[in-house]
Amino acid sequence: MRQPLLIEIGVEELPSSHLKLAVETLKKSFPEALKKARLGFEGLEVRGTPRRLVIHIKELETQQLSQDIQIVGPTKTAALDAEGKPTQSYLGFLRSQKVSEKEVSFHEIPNKKGEYLILEKKIPGQKTKFLLPDLIREQIANIPLTRKMRWEFVEAKHASPLQFSRPIRWLLVFFGDKSIPLTLGSIRSSNVTCGHRLLHPKPVRVKNIKDYFQKIKKFGVVLNPQERQKMIREALSRGEGCLASTNDHFFSERNNLIEEVANLVEIPFFFKGKLSHHFLELPEEVLVASMSKYQRVFALREKNGKLKSSFLAVLNGKPDNMGLVKKHFEWVLNARLVDSLFFFNEDKKIGLGPRIHGLREIKFHEQLGSYYDKSFRLEKLCQTIVEKDMKEEKELLVNVGQAALYSKRDLLTKMVYEFPSLQGTMGRYYVMGESEKDISGDRQKIARAIEEQYFPKGAGQPIPSTIEGAILALADRLDTVVGLFGIGIYPTGSEDPFGLRRAATGIIRILLEKKIPLSIDNLIDRSISSYRSYPNPPSLGNQQELKQKVSEFLRERLAIQLKESFGSTGLVEAVLSSDSDHVVDWLDRLSQLSQVLKEPYFQQAAKVQERTQNIVRAVKGGADHSGVREDLLVEEPEKGLWRAFKVCREQAEPLINKREYQQATKVYGTALFEPIHTFFDRVLVNTENEEIRKNRLKLCNEIYIFYARRVADLSKLRMAVDIRKE
Repeated sequence: MRQPLLIEIGVEELPSSHLKLAVETLKKSFPEALKKARLGFEGLEVRGTPRRLVIHIKELETQQLSQDIQIVGPTKTAALDAEGKPTQSYLGFLRSQKVSEKEVSFHEIPNKKGEYLILEKKIPGQKTKFLLPDLIREQIANIPLTRKMRWEFVEAKHASPLQFSRPIRWLLVFFGDKSIPLTLGSIRSSNVTCGHRLLHPKPVRVKNIKDYFQKIKKFGVVLNPQERQKMIREALSRGEGCLASTNDHFFSERNNLIEEVANLVEIPFFFKGKLSHHFLELPEEVLVASMSKYQRVFALREKNGKLKSSFLAVLNGKPDNMGLVKKHFEWVLNARLVDSLFFFNEDKKIGLGPRIHGLREIKFHEQLGSYYDKSFRLEKLCQTIVEKDMKEEKELLVNVGQAALYSKRDLLTKMVYEFPSLQGTMGRYYVMGESEKDISGDRQKIARAIEEQYFPKGAGQPIPSTIEGAILALADRLDTVVGLFGIGIYPTGSEDPFGLRRAATGIIRILLEKKIPLSIDNLIDRSISSYRSYPNPPSLGNQQELKQKVSEFLRERLAIQLKESFGSTGLVEAVLSSDSDHVVDWLDRLSQLSQVLKEPYFQQAAKVQERTQNIVRAVKGGADHSGVREDLLVEEPEKGLWRAFKVCREQAEPLINKREYQQATKVYGTALFEPIHTFFDRVLVNTENEEIRKNRLKLCNEIYIFYARRVADLSKLRMAVDIRKE
């Protein structure tokens, strides 16, 4: 039998981030706890507002499932003496379990030798209402909130102090139509909840779960965060709300602000406010940052994209004195914008040029020097990439060099100090004001690269739009990964304080999406070289070991990206097992091969790879890589296979060189499929003649590595079907 369950935990207003974490945690942990408790359920939902966390299950079993357990006693040799009579070990086991001889028996246990005395026992399930209190307390205690509060109530000194992000004020638990008693610290559950703090501050008594949802809505509470977000988006679309830009990054920032604001209100109420027109002189990103940081309000614009001198604010319900609240919002925001305008003008007076030496005072890392050192490493690395991989791009060489030297200087500006999220963006604005004698190259491209060095800023965020920005972003992340790996700092488990996984993912995304034909290993070599090209370089340990660790790390992130894109884990592993280290080439192979997975010739090629790899791997030490000796090919099937392979290699090699991987696979599969099966059917590879045996292994190895190293190791796909023609 099943009944609905409702749990409401009423609290003082939670911070937006804490509410989001609590809801996400309970969505995952509560179902796991129910399964662990052997309680079947359907239709679990977790919702929340700043004042409450609500768990609703449409159907929950009223009784825990029974459990069959097996209790293992002593071995048979220990339980019975030479005459087959019970020993003290046998009798002691019966006494400890309070059972008779009829209830136990001897059985073998997997992975253990001999027979053991076994007691099969069924543990009946408890009623759900008795399990819920401990389960709920455990779930609340295990929400990983930072800065938990700890308090005791005077009237309940005997109670254990309860820790939570904010004080818990009430509890409501209904299972079916009955309220379940539950105590948290000194708080006891009841059938009383609270409506909206302003719209309906009085306690609300509810009869059952259906009555709860009716009354909570009636008294001004929208439980679903997604519904509150939808209400905010609709209000923004009516008011032409935006983040003052059509840039994808800023739309993402707007979505983050919508989510934050929705978690600060139980029901959103909107009003438009005004700001002084002269603040429109500020860069639009500064206006947006000021509005969102200080008062969490939204910028508005005309349909033509021009900013309005107004904003949209979201309140937690409608206040009594709307005029006074609106006036307060406008006064505070205008005062903050006065500060922003002052910071902006002061920064422009100094510019970026003179700030280069100030970077000596900002440590990149204690063992890796300052941002002054990093700037020159980035210049060296960017220019090396352009010189060696884009030899004809002289203008690009100048632009990336200048962008690298100016890339970190806005960290010293008042505006970035006040709004760290604007690093790079303010550099773009300020570099445009530099004098002609201080900066050379295409100023627009340099400015854009300085901003785009931080792209992508997260999952789903846009990558740099310019090649200059892409190269600088690659260099910046690579310098960070190589440097930190060099001094022994790696991401471990869930710990990644320096964001190395995010940096590596950024590198891979830029290479993949911009299709920049760069070698991963060459990039790592050049980054290591840039660290060693200046006096007193940091010690990064053994270069080959460092290169291998960074290369493996980047390949792991690449594999994750490619598996998300192509969905074929086996094919991704097959392609990444080849000798190439060009991300774009890997992508090209995957794109081509994923289109022919079901083609007969692809399956034939995979079978050729699988059979040849299996025989080589089966021999201890494998096969050496010296050439096949034709004089040792004594049987016709092996001679025929060698002739077929030579023709195949002659036809497929130029196709591989031109990156025509589908055609190369077709040649490989159709040319070798029948000969390889004939060879294995009629020729004994592991013959007693050592020279002939080794030569046959070399033949198999040659066939295997020709395709596996240059295209993909299709043996990893392990084709299950026999596709030989009858």
